[in-house]
Order: sequence, then C-alpha cells, then structure tokens
Amino acid sequence: MKRVIILLTVQRILPFKKQKEDEMDELTLLDSVISYMDIDMKGCSEVSKSREWYEVNAKSDYDLWLILEGKIKLILDEKEYAVQENDLFLLYPQLLYKAYALTDTCRFLFIHFDVGLGHDHRAFQEFPLAGFIPAAAVHEETALFLKEYQNYKNAIPLSSHYMKSCFAMLLIKLIRYRYQNLPADSSCDFKKQPAARLRPVLGFISANLNRPISVGELAEAAGMSDKYFITYFKNAIGVTPANFILQLKMKKALEYLYEYKFTVGEVAQMVGYEDPYSFSRAFKKVYHIAPSKII
Repeated sequence: MKRVIILLTVQRILPFKKQKEDEMDELTLLDSVISYMDIDMKGCSEVSKSREWYEVNAKSDYDLWLILEGKIKLILDEKEYAVQENDLFLLYPQLLYKAYALTDTCRFLFIHFDVGLGHDHRAFQEFPLAGFIPAAAVHEETALFLKEYQNYKNAIPLSSHYMKSCFAMLLIKLIRYRYQNLPADSSCDFKKQPAARLRPVLGFISANLNRPISVGELAEAAGMSDKYFITYFKNAIGVTPANFILQLKMKKALEYLYEYKFTVGEVAQMVGYEDPYSFSRAFKKVYHIAPSKII
C-alpha cells in the first residue's frame, strides 16, 4: 500500500514540477528578451477628476495609470475593475476602455510610453498583459518612481533620467507579475512570438558562455541556415547574435570581477577568451572601463 501511495504522489508531483520548469523556462526567455527591449517613456501627466467624470476612449500609446487618490472603475473587455490608491492599470494602444470615478475626487498619473523589440515597435501587442495590477505587487518600484516623479516636479537636476530608469524597473516588475498571473484560459501567444523560436538558441548560449560560440552552432540549434538565422535573430531580438553573445559574456564577466577573487586572466578564460588582452578590449567596448580597474 505504501508503494502505491508513493507512486501516486510522484505522479502528481511530476506534472506540477514540469509545469513549474516550463514556467521558469519561459520567464528566462522573457527575461532575455526584455533585456533588449527599448522602453521609451513619452510623458507623464497628473490628472484630477470629479465624480461626474466618465470616459470612453482608446489611447494611441501604451498607457500606465497610477492612482494617487480616490477610487475609479475601469471596464476592459467587459470586465470591471475597482482601482484605488497606488493600484495600477496597463492599457494597450487602440484598446477600448470605459472609466468613471467612484469617489468625489480622484487623482492619478497617466504615463505614456512605447516599447520596441528589434524592428517591432509594438512589442507588447501580442502579449495579453493589459489589465489591473494591485499596489502590493509592485509596491517598492512604485514608491521609487513616485519619489523621482516628485523630484522631477521640483525641477531637481537629472531627475527626469532617474524617473525614466525607475519607470523601466516598475514596468519590468509589472510585466513579470502580469505574466505569472495570467488566467488559465488566457489566449497568450508568447510561444508563437519570433523570439520564442529562439528558446534553444538562448539556452545554448547561456550554457556555453565559457567558450567561443559560432553562428553555425546557433543556426543548427534553431534549425536554420546561417544567413537566415542571422537575419531572423536580429529581427526578433533587435541585435546581431554576435552582439547579443558579447553582452551576455561581459555581463557574466562583470559578475565574476565583482566577486574579487579572480584575476583578469582567469575571468577571460571563464567567459571563453583565450587571452586577457582580447577580453579586456571586449570588456572596455561594453563598459568603457578596463576590467583591471574593477579588481
């Protein structure tokens, strides 16, 4: 009897484990893709509305609403959301919504932005990530953004740059939350995206950062010819395979250097360079500083 119980337990655990592994695999792919997204924050405006406010609209840009005071009702795809202080709501371009106030006054930020991935300047369109984000899910990132927004309002030098950086962190955390909380019946097309076909390629690169990687190896992993692969990769990710590998190798090298226990020569070998001189040139090309200045 005990053996049967154990077998049943394993049979129940394995599908769950596989599901979690698949989820992490997709998040790893998503993380690699996000690292090459161009996030363009076009504007940020603070708006106050009275209880009489009622709006039916579709924006031309991506919009992130951040509630500062009061409570509003948002209706999207026939679903209703009560959005209150510090909650957020993500809207896509041309996505029809209805909104109205639930309190005598309400105040919120409109953050207008665009996202580019390679040559695709509507990179989010195929990912069903629009919708409600509770305050607790992005509390720290929201607090940082609001702090820099206040500095921006007070004309503190460089605050606009800090604000945009904080917005990028907020948006990435938001993407992760929305992706992990997609409804079971979601029509998510992430696996159909061009970047999804590169899953084995990205896995191959990550597993082989300690040695030189050829385009031929990557093309073979993707099941493409070398020439077609280079074009496909650049269109999907936004950079050439060589540049992508360079960025990942130097990022890994920087991590090793900050451990303060490896020489430049050792780090060079750990990321697939035969000598420290070619490694140093590559590192300086990316970070504009010699690796010897870090250790």
